[in-house]
Amino acid sequence: MNTLRWDIGRAGRAWTGTESHERANRRPEKLELFEGKLLLTDEDRLNLLGMLLENVGADQAVRLGDPKVWIDAAETLRPAWARRSFLGDPFNRWMLMLWCVNLVVIAGVVFIAVRRPELPPLSPSGEALLLCALVALWTSLAVNAFLKL
Repeated sequence: MNTLRWDIGRAGRAWTGTESHERANRRPEKLELFEGKLLLTDEDRLNLLGMLLENVGADQAVRLGDPKVWIDAAETLRPAWARRSFLGDPFNRWMLMLWCVNLVVIAGVVFIAVRRPELPPLSPSGEALLLCALVALWTSLAVNAFLKL
């Protein structure tokens, strides 16, 4: 049906030399009204619409009619998975579980370090472990803020 790749932007634009010839070959020979519609076929109507949208731009086109109609039409293009809730995605549930396990490990390391004053001072490897736990805590908090849980 319609194999031409349209270049419809937010702002309208003029066609280049080669585009002008391609578009001119696609334009209907005459505007005719048939059974309450312009032109005879959907292909002709879509070609004309594509040409007009390239020249006028999307910003002007969406001002025609109810904006909610344009928003609803754009929503139908989003894949179904994009409309799922955050916890509806198994990957997000898995990542949330890992985040919770990470917090438990961090809490355990900090609890042991604070509650056991009889422990000798930390060795360099113990300090590295504590530093890793603190970095993991910071990372968990950053991920939490990013995901807005």
